[in-house]
Amino acid sequence: MINVALTTNVFVRVPYDLLKINYKRMNKFSKLLLIVALMCSASVLCSVYATNYYIGFTATGVNYYTATNANLKLVLNSAGASDVVYIAKGTYYLDTQLIVETHIIGGCNPAGDGSESERTAIGAAKSLTSDMTVLDGNSLRHPRRVEKHRVATVNNGGIIENCLIRNGHARGTTNDPNDPNGHGGGVLLNGGKLYNCIIRGNVAMNVTNQISNPSSGGGVYITNNGGQVVNCIIAFNMDDRGVGIDGKSGTSINNTVAWNTQTPTWVNIPSGTFRPFTPSDAPSSLVSNRYVQLSDFYIASTECTGGQYACFMSAIDFDGTIESYLKRADKDSMIAAQAPAAGYSSITVANYALLSYNSAGVSSTPSENMWNLVSSLTNVQYGGCLTNSGTVWFPNTDKAGTTYTDANQTRRRDNYPISYVSWYGGLSFSLWLGGCLPSEAQWEYAARMRGDNSIENTYYYAGATANTETALKAVAWYSANSGKNGNSSTNLRVREVATTVKGTGKGLYDMSGNMYEWVLDGSSGSVNASYPTGTGVTGSLSVAGNLVSISGGTGSSGTPYVNPVSMPSATGSHRVWRGGSWNNSATPCSLGTRTGSAPYSRHDSYGFRAVCVP
Repeated sequence: MINVALTTNVFVRVPYDLLKINYKRMNKFSKLLLIVALMCSASVLCSVYATNYYIGFTATGVNYYTATNANLKLVLNSAGASDVVYIAKGTYYLDTQLIVETHIIGGCNPAGDGSESERTAIGAAKSLTSDMTVLDGNSLRHPRRVEKHRVATVNNGGIIENCLIRNGHARGTTNDPNDPNGHGGGVLLNGGKLYNCIIRGNVAMNVTNQISNPSSGGGVYITNNGGQVVNCIIAFNMDDRGVGIDGKSGTSINNTVAWNTQTPTWVNIPSGTFRPFTPSDAPSSLVSNRYVQLSDFYIASTECTGGQYACFMSAIDFDGTIESYLKRADKDSMIAAQAPAAGYSSITVANYALLSYNSAGVSSTPSENMWNLVSSLTNVQYGGCLTNSGTVWFPNTDKAGTTYTDANQTRRRDNYPISYVSWYGGLSFSLWLGGCLPSEAQWEYAARMRGDNSIENTYYYAGATANTETALKAVAWYSANSGKNGNSSTNLRVREVATTVKGTGKGLYDMSGNMYEWVLDGSSGSVNASYPTGTGVTGSLSVAGNLVSISGGTGSSGTPYVNPVSMPSATGSHRVWRGGSWNNSATPCSLGTRTGSAPYSRHDSYGFRAVCVP
């Protein structure tokens, strides 16, 4: 085959043997057939190579566009099925999913012409974020479920080639297994193709129907219309089945599929009223006669795992910083969108008081910056999934400084709770996932709930059947049983999630012990108990007595506080953690105990779990 140039950027591939035909010796009928064949070939093949488009190139011309999301979508909407769209390297943050029905090629040199020799292949990129074309689903900027979207749907005839596809989110909302909306967090292949791409940090999740209709294909899902995935890396994605790539039909050739993991298992906690801090193990300063009413919500059955957090860090930024990723207004809308109960969408950052920015929109204390997720820890450490990566995944040594040497130490840490994570990191992960950190009221209410949805206010520990350490050992990892060979003085350590003898009646694990868990509430300033004794809230949504509520209430049994949150009183004020940890004695593991620390604090016993309000 050779190329015959017809017009600029238009080529027809003509069989070489046709050029050797002696036209003069052909009869009229043969000549007519040849002319028709050439015309048909030109028509078909010209349509295949009809037009090239260039996004983000420095050259100018009819088909050259600047590197903007609007121009990318404009070209994809106007390009034909046989056109080729070359995209210069750089990051494209997408407010809605791309619908691809043409051939797009990424990793191109902005000063080049899109030719293969000018492109950076995924295997040769020194920096995946600066040398590649990154198609980013912008999931962190859109925390509301209805705003989240996958990165792209590739229909029949569409091809995505040589791109990094990240940070997409497909949320299932139905019980219909034929509904594709909850599948394919990164890409939904609906007859299309993926070549030489990296797909990472995407989520497919069905909160309300997770058991009956789990979302699948956190990275890629292929519909019953088929599709093809060739030479791709599909890693660090989450879905309800933990498979990374899945589908009804299609072809997968020479792909690397690794380090994908399962989303949290969501447990429904029905609405109800309870009185927190009532057992006799609660400190006298916390004993409360105030009542709290909570709307129904979903809470993760386990603490957030290292594998899940690695997916988050892979989605946001490989180099460990996202300060330039979001604008101030985005941060405001994120918090406003995901306060811990339905109906909170009108609350702003200013009156929610989770963050304390000065007038310039910059934190008055650098360490108070919400987007300082894990201090100096980078995604290379979190997302590397090394066999033994030190304090990021798991405390490498015991309190005496002795390095663990048992076989368990060499296991992957992706099913252990994430440690050394700040309050900011826990909240950011939860928002990215489409949820929030639980309020303190939600956390205790869920921890005390029995299997029949009644509230347990007799026993101290989550899921226990007596107020004894024997009962505690059945439901919690703490200092008496978390160490190697049960030794309470050496080799203390965190344990794999959901490995205690049993969970609570609602199927929640490690609410007592294993890791202290960050919750949303503040704990300092005028807030010296979870629900202050101020005037309460009356009428419509308002703030009083450091309490936020969506309806009236004074805390009495007749008019309980509704979905309350204790707000931090000032920049730097502490946030609450609950439940005790692997290196604590029995007392901190009781549900009547609360303590806290600065939100930027990190420790080998600090973790969290998320909640969702679909």
